[in-house]
Amino acid sequence: MIDDILEKLISQLPASPTVLDKTNTKKIHEYIPVPTDHNIRWADISSFGGYPAGIVITDRGLVVKATRDEVRHNNNLAKEQKKQGDSKAKVNTVKVIYQIIPWEYYSPEDYEVVAFDAGKGKTRYTLKAGKTELAQFESAALFQLFQNYKKLAGERRELAEATVENLTFSAINTVNVEGVMFNAAYGV
Repeated sequence: MIDDILEKLISQLPASPTVLDKTNTKKIHEYIPVPTDHNIRWADISSFGGYPAGIVITDRGLVVKATRDEVRHNNNLAKEQKKQGDSKAKVNTVKVIYQIIPWEYYSPEDYEVVAFDAGKGKTRYTLKAGKTELAQFESAALFQLFQNYKKLAGERRELAEATVENLTFSAINTVNVEGVMFNAAYGV
């Protein structure tokens, strides 16, 4: 389920860079692949030819598919880690990085969005989980959505923690006051 902050941010996104007509929606379900029970709300797909990759926002989660370059980069990182560590360790290389991240399990603190120069005056963005690059996209508006969601979710968490802290102190004070009132009433 999408929380209210994320719902508001998604509703403020400009039109999807990938036109969500019937043909493209069918291709997204097939090539990215987005489950057919997910309603696609927004998508930034690099291309449908050759090796489709990109990021899709649905009513139930975030669906990402890495580009070939990202897959190569992640496999090279795994090989480097093997060289630096245990020489007998198995290197898990992958051919496709594809993930469905349900909104219930999406925590903005677990992900990072990084801007990089794509050449020819273009900026692209990479969604990362730790050192793993999950997907690239071109939309500056989606970059802002991720940044704002991280900021607003952090503020909400801090407010909740402060509220719990205040309630804890109130409960402790109530216990102390009850003891004093008992002693005063019964002369203990």
